[in-house]
Formats: sequence, C-alpha cells, structure tokens
Amino acid sequence: MTETSPCLRVGDAGAEVPVTYVWQGAFSEEDARAKTRKEVCIQLVSSREVTLEIPNSGLYTEGHVLFPDGHEEGDPGGVFFDEALPQARYVVSVGQRSPVWQAGSFSLKASLK
Repeated sequence: MTETSPCLRVGDAGAEVPVTYVWQGAFSEEDARAKTRKEVCIQLVSSREVTLEIPNSGLYTEGHVLFPDGHEEGDPGGVFFDEALPQARYVVSVGQRSPVWQAGSFSLKASLK
C-alpha cells in the first residue's frame, strides 16, 4: 500500500461472488511527522456492497473514501465504511488522528459482496 498503488479492478468475472482483500501498510517516523495518509485505489466494474475496516493496530487510525465527484466520507478506525457503491473508481485512504501520529503498521480490509 503506497501513495502510488495501482488501481485494484473488482467485478469482472464472478462479480456476484463475495471477496475480501487485505492490504498491509505502515507509517514510518517520517510519515508520522509529515502526517502522511496511505492510499489504495479500487475500481468497481459493477455495483457492490463494500465494507472497509482497519482492524485494531494500536494506532489512532481513521479511514476515508474519496468518491468520483470529489466528496469524501470517513470515520475512525474499525469499520469506517459500510455501504453499497455504484460502478466507479474510489480512492481509500488511511491516516491517523490527532494529537498522536506515530510510526507503526496497520491492515486495511475490504469486503465486497
């Protein structure tokens, strides 16, 4: 998971089959000082129910979804998004909440139904 991750294409063959993806990410000391957000791209080829979660990592995480129209939705870590999404390209980001940004690792789990 990096700021330049290629877009994961979901929904070609077998779009009706539930699938789960897990990305492993980390914030370095430099990332923490710069308050860097880590991003992944998900390209939905068909509409899907999407649940995004940052399991407990010991960091004060937050997740956000950037929609094609430019608006953004997000919440603190744990399950931060659980909605049906239409076919489109979405950017999912993981950051940390103030006041404490620190180095450490995390997982981002995407379940698509």
